[in-house]
Amino acid sequence: MTAPAHPAQAATAELAREFAAWQIDLIPGSRPTVAAYWRSPDGRSRRYIVRRSTAELLAQLRAIGPVQ
Repeated sequence: MTAPAHPAQAATAELAREFAAWQIDLIPGSRPTVAAYWRSPDGRSRRYIVRRSTAELLAQLRAIGPVQ
């Protein structure tokens, strides 16, 4: 396994491991943005969160807590 090209990629991978129910993506640009998407098993509930850093996204996901 090779090291990520950008530090934000490593942080995004850490988020994905901690919040496995969420799809975590790095949105490239001059300042990386991260997004998290979750959908309930029946597809009726969805959450989409976008933050400017992995630290901000981590704080938001922890505030939300576990999703069902």
